[in-house]
Amino acid sequence: MLSVTGQNGIGPVTGNSYHAYFGLLAPYTLLSVTGQNGIGPVTGNSYHAYFGLLAPVRYVLTDADVLEQGFTRLYQNYPNPFKDKTTIPFEMSRHGKVTLTVFDVLGQPVEILLQQQFPPGKHLAVFDAERMKPGLFFYQLKVDDFKSTKTMVLTK
Repeated sequence: MLSVTGQNGIGPVTGNSYHAYFGLLAPYTLLSVTGQNGIGPVTGNSYHAYFGLLAPVRYVLTDADVLEQGFTRLYQNYPNPFKDKTTIPFEMSRHGKVTLTVFDVLGQPVEILLQQQFPPGKHLAVFDAERMKPGLFFYQLKVDDFKSTKTMVLTK
């Protein structure tokens, strides 16, 4: 990105075009959030612009990077809300002991869905709530030191 020192960005970033104008210069491609105005001057040769409350991005972490570095991910269940059964996907980059537990809104365990060793890869757990009353529930995945919790809604 090129700019005139001391010029503030003007005009919002729109759609997926990611363009902003600095002074009277032509648009330069940027990464931002739709609708955020550029704030603060671009100075010297640093070529940084700030949008809204976002900090400058120095590194981009992709899914491939996450798996390479030994991360585990818990995904949102589907369907959600659900009537009887829902699927809870998760992914691991390393072998580990998995515990997947469903909790009620008071934090009381309702059911332990998984409690065993799993190999690396993508996995699916099915939660059968046919005999349960409707409501908001939490599900928590623990793999070694990793812990993540998400919410789901049971309807009837």
